[in-house]
Amino acid sequence: MFDKGFNEVMKKHSAKEHVGKIKLYADENIRYGIVLVLRSQGINIKHAAEVRLTRKDDECHFQYAKKSNRWLFTTDRGFLNNRRFPFEQIKGIVIVPDTGQNNVAGKVMAWIKHELVPSGKGINHCKIELNGNAATFHFRREGKIYIQEIYFS
Repeated sequence: MFDKGFNEVMKKHSAKEHVGKIKLYADENIRYGIVLVLRSQGINIKHAAEVRLTRKDDECHFQYAKKSNRWLFTTDRGFLNNRRFPFEQIKGIVIVPDTGQNNVAGKVMAWIKHELVPSGKGINHCKIELNGNAATFHFRREGKIYIQEIYFS
């Protein structure tokens, strides 16, 4: 399912980066109800409103996630811009489709709860874009940017 480069990166980083749970920071594009549901399921997540970061620019949200050592959780595809938001400066970014659609929100919450968070299955300094029935991983290793897509069943 994965190409050789992706599998090698996952093996190389699995020992040290699969420790502990991933902590999330949801920017103001994520509905607060989603945050409450994820939190009720034991996920460590903060929302922009809780840390007084509403009506702030993307750089502010990026810097907060970086400073608090959390993955940024957003609907804003602008965070895929690697010049403005470099891989190496943040734990990771999860970009989801508009969470206003209940069927999409359910899939996103299930993926976060069962795949990303439990043991830190994401690799650090990675951007993950969820859309429909796929997750696209964007990451840089040894100066090269990789993009790998996986499909959900």
